[in-house]
Amino acid sequence: MTAMDNPFEYLARELAEVKKLLHDQSEQLRELQGVEKDRRMFLGEAAEYLGIAKPTLYAYLSKKKITHSKTGNKVIFWKSDLDAFIKGGTVEPRRKLALR
Repeated sequence: MTAMDNPFEYLARELAEVKKLLHDQSEQLRELQGVEKDRRMFLGEAAEYLGIAKPTLYAYLSKKKITHSKTGNKVIFWKSDLDAFIKGGTVEPRRKLALR
């Protein structure tokens, strides 16, 4: 039986091929999202990501407040470390004073 004799078999094969392509594309997208989740940033980009000035970031580096690496004269940050720094830097709000 040929594809022209039974269009449903032809459509089933084509649909299976489309499903395989979509699956492969979604796997590639998951891999790319993993890379984006923890990517490397240099000083200027890291300062912009944190919303602070470069001198402030340099001060954090000198006080060892933020995780980083160095390659030659380049300072490298990982996005996951910057996210952890942001989360770790949160403070509890002050308690409201009870009125007497």
